[in-house]
Amino acid sequence: MSSPVLSFLSMVDWAGKTLIPFQTHAGWPGHTLEDMERACPGARVLYPKAIRFSPRQFGKMETPQRDLDRWLGQLSALKGEF
Repeated sequence: MSSPVLSFLSMVDWAGKTLIPFQTHAGWPGHTLEDMERACPGARVLYPKAIRFSPRQFGKMETPQRDLDRWLGQLSALKGEF
């Protein structure tokens, strides 16, 4: 995770807030999603998502579109909660 993102997450009081972490990557996703959750104590963490792109072909998403559509559907269902 980039330093500015980590700084932002660390500065916010996450008590009672919802976090929907996601990342894009073109290789090994590492533990960024877990690190984001750890940086946000007190947050309700929902639907973390890693979205993979090709390391060889710029802009080509390798995560199947149906997986992304399913994730977006889950997020859309949350609209009534906020």
